[in-house]
Amino acid sequence: MHVYIVDCPYGIFIINEKGEIIEKFVFNSPLKAAKTLTEINEGKLPPEIINSIKKFSKEKIILDNEALAKALTHELNVEFQKPCLIIDKFKQDLTSTILKLKILRNKEEIEDFSREVAVLIAKEKLKAASAKKDLYAIQISRALEDIDKTLNLFSGRIREWYSLIFPELNNLVDSHEAYIKLIIEFGNKSAFTINNLLKAGWPIEKAEQISRAAVNSIGVEIQDINVLKNFCSYTLSLFNLRRQMEKYLSKLMNEVAPNLTELIGSTLSAKLISLAGGLENLAKMPASTIQVLGAEKALFRALKTGSKPPKHGVIFQHVILHQSPKWQRGKIARALAGKIAIAARLDAFKGEFKAEELKKELEERIKEIKEKYKKPMRKNHAKRKS
Repeated sequence: MHVYIVDCPYGIFIINEKGEIIEKFVFNSPLKAAKTLTEINEGKLPPEIINSIKKFSKEKIILDNEALAKALTHELNVEFQKPCLIIDKFKQDLTSTILKLKILRNKEEIEDFSREVAVLIAKEKLKAASAKKDLYAIQISRALEDIDKTLNLFSGRIREWYSLIFPELNNLVDSHEAYIKLIIEFGNKSAFTINNLLKAGWPIEKAEQISRAAVNSIGVEIQDINVLKNFCSYTLSLFNLRRQMEKYLSKLMNEVAPNLTELIGSTLSAKLISLAGGLENLAKMPASTIQVLGAEKALFRALKTGSKPPKHGVIFQHVILHQSPKWQRGKIARALAGKIAIAARLDAFKGEFKAEELKKELEERIKEIKEKYKKPMRKNHAKRKS
């Protein structure tokens, strides 16, 4: 004797060779149906269903669901068969079977139930896909941090090295990338003429400063500068790689967390998600935790020593915060963290796009803070107020 397992939006049915039901597990809600069917497609089954199927362990069990067949293979005599005439025939008559068993009352209810299950399964798939992108964004964000550390290390070494040749250039060019490009293009300081610098696109005022400094430089020219130039070329390639990765991260973050990205930018959004260990984790955090995320060491030190706790963590990188006066930062950080929490929840649980509204509310709140606290509060006044 063969038995056949049929999974559908309304339940799991075990039938015989005649298509007669010998065991059934009816889903009492679309949510339960979606959850169980998603688990089945992942090769998992609720224990109560597995135990009932085991009653037929002496029989040949036929399934048309490959994932389910694989999940049961190691325990039972299972065969994956698609198409399977007996299962297909049962599915064709499913509507009349559901009505006969009084699982649902009419065709309209059957269609509504099936539609809702399909929508819930689709949402679950989207959520899973989004979670993978979320983890991917975390890795890119962390890779960018590693690249930044490497670039700072290499750029510092290049400046120190080239200062033996042209020390004055260090104070004239702030950008590491621009500094490195000059070394690659000109090499020794004797090539830093006004004409060469203008051809390279430098403004005349800065070109004059650099060329004048090169003429009067106390540095020593060296014959073999190629090793340094090669080092510079490699470092420059890291700057280019960083730009490519940042561009990709921006695109990815617009898919993963559109509200959060619009509110605070892709880089900071990715850092917060990385620190939280995922978008959903961030969404579950209270605003007070988000406010100091990334400042855990300072927070633990404050708790241990009784010193003042930090007012902000990684969100300090937001331009609104780090450009504000110190006495306003705590209040602005609270306001910013509150909006970040809302944006993260909207993104994690597939809410609507409300970033523009959140930005407007945040700007209004910051305006209030800046008007109300134009000057720092005196300590005595603050104590009386508290």
